[in-house]
Amino acid sequence: MAAASGYGSMIPAAADEEPKVPVILHFGRHDHGIPMEGVEQVIARDWPNATVHVYEAGHGFNSDRRKDYHEPSADLAKARTLALFHANGG
Repeated sequence: MAAASGYGSMIPAAADEEPKVPVILHFGRHDHGIPMEGVEQVIARDWPNATVHVYEAGHGFNSDRRKDYHEPSADLAKARTLALFHANGG
């Protein structure tokens, strides 16, 4: 079992709760809705079950229907997520 989050705006607010399963979190550095300060707090927790990736992209970088779509970041986020799921029985 594992979990993935793409540009989760509520993640920094829950940064006091250590994940119980492996999680991968994807954020866009230029996402105006999720301040990097909160993302950096999540990174600083350095939990063994949480991997945080920050991409040089904005919010919605993973959706080819959005103006912020960034194909290299989307491809990398997908590959990383699939690797986590594969490593954890998915």
